Amino acid sequence: GNGDWSSDVCSSDLMSHRNRAVLPRNYEQITLAQFPEVEKVLCLPGIDSKAQNRSPIVTLVVMQKEKDKKILPLCEHRLLMRIEDYIGDKTSPFITVDAITPVYEEVTVCCNLRIKPGYPVGDILRQTEARINNCIAP
Repeated sequence: GNGDWSSDVCSSDLMSHRNRAVLPRNYEQITLAQFPEVEKVLCLPGIDSKAQNRSPIVTLVVMQKEKDKKILPLCEHRLLMRIEDYIGDKTSPFITVDAITPVYEEVTVCCNLRIKPGYPVGDILRQTEARINNCIAP
């Protein structure tokens, strides 16, 4: 309230899921709200990434905020365990919560661009690269 947009959003999120994880977006919102070191989280209901036939299961793919742009962000095992414990308390006792680090694969994109004369080649190349990167890993 009080004209503070961020508190309005947080309280409406809290009311929508009542601090319980039911829908995939609830798992994602609760994780992001509780763990500021997490940049992104993707909830994969029914997917057992360890192929142990655990059911019912919810897998959370967690991406920690990057400290160094040159390396791929990986979560510490301790953080993944804290997330599993916290989210496990917010969902049904019958559901297994499995927090994992993403699996990264290097992708090479080769393309040709035709740039009309008079356009800034360097700017166009940087914008194109940024757009391609955003499509691959938003």
